[in-house]
Amino acid sequence: ARFGGDEFVVLCREVVEPQDAVNVAQRLRTRLDEPIDIGSESVVARISVGVAVAPPQEVKAHTLLAWADAAMYEAKRDASTGIAVHTEPSATEAIVAPG
Repeated sequence: ARFGGDEFVVLCREVVEPQDAVNVAQRLRTRLDEPIDIGSESVVARISVGVAVAPPQEVKAHTLLAWADAAMYEAKRDASTGIAVHTEPSATEAIVAPG
């Protein structure tokens, strides 16, 4: 879903391990890193992805989004992987926030 401006959110249900959400983020980056031909130019979109994984106890949606947003800005600062993760123990649901 479009979250605002150039930010999007992907909700991943029944995530078993935080690495599962990271795998989703890596697939997003791989697909979006493919060149796009616009006229005679080839453009590559670079994205930074913040991953937030919810604990099994109830967490407010705005809290999970804030975690993903903070992780996304961390990913922007460290462009080596373009992915940063904020995790809480025993996570079972995740939001991936590419931007």
